[in-house]
Amino acid sequence: MRDYLNNRQISFYLFGIILGYGFINLPKSIVENAGTGGWISILLSTIIVSIFTYIVTYLGLIFKEKNFIEYSNLLLGKTMTFIISILYFIYFFLILSFITRISCETIKLIILPKTPVWVLSFFMFISVYYSSVKGLQCIGRICELYGVIIILFIVFIHIFMFIEGEAINLKPLLGEINFLS
Repeated sequence: MRDYLNNRQISFYLFGIILGYGFINLPKSIVENAGTGGWISILLSTIIVSIFTYIVTYLGLIFKEKNFIEYSNLLLGKTMTFIISILYFIYFFLILSFITRISCETIKLIILPKTPVWVLSFFMFISVYYSSVKGLQCIGRICELYGVIIILFIVFIHIFMFIEGEAINLKPLLGEINFLS
């Protein structure tokens, strides 16, 4: 039996991937490296990621009913597919390890300061294993739930910022343009 996601679940799944864990430290890193012009970096990186996303989506559309390894084998041959598969495996294994560790450290720092990291990692892996065993529908529902919660919090935070903020604080966003004086 094959599991399928509906369009809403796919959109929230992509929303979760795009707005993943990296957004927690992103503003600090951009301001440290690019200053107030950091939004240009975000715009350029969004365009680059969009191009690669389009390519992957287009390949998935052309090679329906085939996974990445199967259509890579057709396009690149067995040797290159094997090399790319090994590199992907190493990359995603390292990413899984790093994201798990960083997420657990953040949870420990913010919410559960006395809980050991290995306990947080254990429960994170159990929840990931459970959702993986239950299939795509479970993951899609989780992404829908988290996506709605995140969007509601973002809307609330932005409304609160506009109520409490001052117009003069928008000035650094556009550099030295004197539009408020």
